[in-house]
Amino acid sequence: MFDYVIHKENNNIIAEMFGDLDIDSTEEVEGPFLSSLLEGKNVKLDFQYVKFVDSTGIGLLMKTVQKLQSKDIEVVIANVNEDIQAVFDILQLTEILGKDIFV
Repeated sequence: MFDYVIHKENNNIIAEMFGDLDIDSTEEVEGPFLSSLLEGKNVKLDFQYVKFVDSTGIGLLMKTVQKLQSKDIEVVIANVNEDIQAVFDILQLTEILGKDIFV
C-alpha cells in the first residue's frame, strides 16, 4: 500500500510518502501524486516512511523525477533508509539522476 501527504509552502512542496513504492502504487503516483508535485518549483520527496521499492517503483521514481525536471522543478530525494539506498546504489540511481538530488 502506498500513501502520501503533501505539504505546500509557497513554491516548496514536501511529499511525505508512506508504505511501498511498487506496482500497486502506479496509478496513484502517475495520477494525483504527480499532479500535486507539478504545482511547485522545489520538490522534496521524503522517503522516511517508505519501506519497500520494487523495479516498478524505481521506474516510477525515475519517471517522476524526470517529468519534474523537464518542467524546471528542482527535486531532491531525502531520508532514504539503508535497504532502499542499497538498491539505489546497485542500480546506480545516483549516477542516473545526479548525486546532488540525494540529500
